[in-house]
Amino acid sequence: MTTATHALPLIRDAVRKALEAHGLCHRPQPLVAAVSGGQDSVALLLALAELRQPLGIAVHVAHLDHGLRPREAEKEAQFVGELASSLGMPFTVGHEDVPALAGSRRLSLEDAGRRLRYAFLTRTAHDLGGDTVALGHTLDDQVETVLLHLVRGAGMRGLRAMQPMAPWRDPQHGLEVRLFRPLLEVSRDRTRAACREAGVAPREDPSNLSLRFSRNRIRHEIVPKLRELNPAVLQAMARLARSVAQDEDYLEQAAAQHPEAMVQRSPGAMHLDRDVLLRLHPSVRHRLLQMAYEELHGQEDTLEQVHVDAMAALLDGSPGRKLTLPGGVVFSTSYTECILGPDPEEVCPLPPLPAETVLVSPGMTEVNGWRVLVRVLPQDEAQQGSEELARATLDADAVGLELLARPRRRGDRFHPLGLSLPKRLQDFFVDAKVPRAWRDRVPLVVSPQGIAWVVGYRIAHWARVTPDTRRVVELSFRRSEPSW
Repeated sequence: MTTATHALPLIRDAVRKALEAHGLCHRPQPLVAAVSGGQDSVALLLALAELRQPLGIAVHVAHLDHGLRPREAEKEAQFVGELASSLGMPFTVGHEDVPALAGSRRLSLEDAGRRLRYAFLTRTAHDLGGDTVALGHTLDDQVETVLLHLVRGAGMRGLRAMQPMAPWRDPQHGLEVRLFRPLLEVSRDRTRAACREAGVAPREDPSNLSLRFSRNRIRHEIVPKLRELNPAVLQAMARLARSVAQDEDYLEQAAAQHPEAMVQRSPGAMHLDRDVLLRLHPSVRHRLLQMAYEELHGQEDTLEQVHVDAMAALLDGSPGRKLTLPGGVVFSTSYTECILGPDPEEVCPLPPLPAETVLVSPGMTEVNGWRVLVRVLPQDEAQQGSEELARATLDADAVGLELLARPRRRGDRFHPLGLSLPKRLQDFFVDAKVPRAWRDRVPLVVSPQGIAWVVGYRIAHWARVTPDTRRVVELSFRRSEPSW
């Protein structure tokens, strides 16, 4: 372990540069400093204390008792309070029950503690009229975060790890702050040396030594092994995080150039246009999905790459499929949209059809939020195999032009394309995994011969286009306007 000399001035200079770079100087709003009592947050506080007057910043100290170690917690809060008082800074202490949240939400203690800590800091900043929270995360923390995300398969978005300035939203209270991390280029060795130079003995949290926590195993077992391979591994991993962050910023800017992908934002749900998403490069598509999830749910839960890949895969499938994401958010697909929000089993996005509607054939029919287009074409002009989303091509002589649109009825039977015999429509819905809440609203196109198309799912076998087909009926169902 190297011994850092003159560590406090170096940390002070790093904090000064970060404050100036992010426009945090000479502001009336207070900067909330999160101080646990450990060496990193104490070193940050000491630097902020020296910079208050020359940079015109007001600092408010915030400390959270996580409810994990009652005896030690009282002493830690007292230590932070006395340090804040000696530096002439106001002090707020909060109390939360991390084990209770972990048990009720089936979270790890680490995850539950992070959620409650950031929620407390966000509320404290808003109560004081501030918008920024300063955190003492160091270079070592950055490397540990990169490795944690790598092991969990969080993808490029996880490898960028923590940023010097990043937005944070508490979804429970709808409050937002900026998380300011000026020490991401400073090693833990230097924060320890800075405290020693200032004559301050920080509190040691014994849980930081427990190998039952993933981060501690990486800290005490994995990082030392990596240092044997490359003594400068911390700097190398930090460079990786910065490089990935630049690429991610570019991809997010590219994603932001497609506002047409976001159909609608409504309370508790985000609606995205399937066709637009499928036309985009996969990397841009993935960023849009991640951005929509974070806008809806905040950053309490982290999407791993496997979640994003699964969401993208659902876009290519039939409508009515769903996927449960972290935090209980459900990703589901409709005919023309994909939705992030509540379970579609509970909320159906399809407008109800009347009992029976005669379709203008050929022509356009608008009914209760649906726009139905019927065209009659020679076979060589039709879009062969065009049964995609809400479009289908049928044999005109087989189905005729006396077409109706209606919901299902008791006793309906349907002969799906590719099967040798008809089956109950109810059984087809089950096999096709159509959500129960959708089944009474899925449109059916019916001719005198029977159900010709279960819209968005399958055409009838007898209505298919064959080599002998002379004319085709091309049908498309589209939403005329959102109804939610």
